[in-house]
Amino acid sequence: MPNLYMTMILCRGNLFPDKELTIAQLSKKLEATNICEALRPMPPEVQSVGKVSMKEGTYLERDMVRVSDEERAELVKNYGHDNWYDWALANWGAKWGANIMGVFECGGDCRPIAITMSSAWCAPHHMLPTIAMWLAKTFGFQYITFIGHNPYDCSVMILWEGRHDLEVAQDVIEVATKDAEANDG
Repeated sequence: MPNLYMTMILCRGNLFPDKELTIAQLSKKLEATNICEALRPMPPEVQSVGKVSMKEGTYLERDMVRVSDEERAELVKNYGHDNWYDWALANWGAKWGANIMGVFECGGDCRPIAITMSSAWCAPHHMLPTIAMWLAKTFGFQYITFIGHNPYDCSVMILWEGRHDLEVAQDVIEVATKDAEANDG
């Protein structure tokens, strides 16, 4: 079964009315970008280390770097995790991050911009507040909504939405991050 999960980001409003942004500019900056890796890069020390099966003590991935127990303990001390997979789930919420697939202008009132991204199995939940804040600060979008689509059961849901004023931006990230952490626990 394929593991594609699609997320659409609807952006509207303009915090920078004097700065006109075109779809072409936005597309050039975003398309074919792993937005998670761009905003919260995986440490190279963890990136190539494979996950060990606790049951059998064997590596789950072939062609990954194998490290000693002492090296694993050092990775956990420095990065919170000793392999790429666990680090990605904890920091991004999805194992490979999320790739921007396209940027489109929608018609109608306030002409919202739609940004589509794909990830494996689920949306990158831990990154949604960070992505939203980055879009607000970089491009001036004031209203941002994340809509998830699971193609297997055709479910569609609002994953996260918010209104951004640059003065309260940090508060928005902190509240959303705490909510995401509470939902994981």
